[in-house]
Amino acid sequence: MEKYIFYTFDGYTIAPNGKQLDNLQILGIEESYSLEDAYKKLFANNPFIKENQFSEYNIKYYRVVE
Repeated sequence: MEKYIFYTFDGYTIAPNGKQLDNLQILGIEESYSLEDAYKKLFANNPFIKENQFSEYNIKYYRVVE
């Protein structure tokens, strides 16, 4: 099985000093036999992605090598 980390550049973070920082958001890590299945699991296991209107088109991934 392969492990994937999914992220997006949508959104931002507020630093402890109150400044807005543009950065990437980690949406989840999923393990599966295919990228397509891992992507489906990402949405099934993390309903906050759609609830908070992250764009599906801006989601990127890396395959995790252990």
